[in-house]
Amino acid sequence: MSVKRKLSDPKKKRLVFLVREGRLCGMDWTIAPRFFPIKREFLTSQEFGRTSIGQIYKGCPSKESCPTLTTMNIYEYQRAVGKIEDISDLRNEFIAAYDTKSHKDAVRFCLLYGRHISERTGFEPCGEIVGAFGAVQKWIDGKTSYREARNFPIWKLAREAKDPIRIKFYRTMTQIACSPHVKYHALWATDFAVTLINKMYPGNMDEVKRERGFQIELMRSMETFFR
Repeated sequence: MSVKRKLSDPKKKRLVFLVREGRLCGMDWTIAPRFFPIKREFLTSQEFGRTSIGQIYKGCPSKESCPTLTTMNIYEYQRAVGKIEDISDLRNEFIAAYDTKSHKDAVRFCLLYGRHISERTGFEPCGEIVGAFGAVQKWIDGKTSYREARNFPIWKLAREAKDPIRIKFYRTMTQIACSPHVKYHALWATDFAVTLINKMYPGNMDEVKRERGFQIELMRSMETFFR
């Protein structure tokens, strides 16, 4: 979807900035009901990553001519995760390992972790998951764009499923399939996986500890396996 749209176009876009501790760490486009003129020069690739929200309007003639800002903290639990019983210290330990890895490392983690989740639940990967995982591997190999993996509608399976465990399974796999898009889908996949464990073992924090421990060790191992 092009960002160069006429004012009469009913489907408009909004620039969403992903922020950690007041610093930009990502951005994405979302559909918005109003038109926001886009000024791309306000944030160059060199400035990205060390630009604060207060500097966003640099290069714009006026605030009105720049995109409206919506910020989100990618390290917080996302609304879609829903209720989660987690161990915050272990999640922070995972984030510390995650922050040291490249985007490609995180995607490799996701492929291995998706196989682990399939084994742990006993759910055989359906055609959509197999296809998405194949596309993710092609992205790792530099043979396709991230869009191919997202073309497999695993999220629809979550909507159609009735079993709450299977719903969480599909939602975890959806995040894994999206990981070539941006790195933080890998983090969100682990959060969804914890909600899956919550459904499989209600109130059992030992199982949560076990799963977070596996995530931490697997993420740490990426450098050993792939560099």
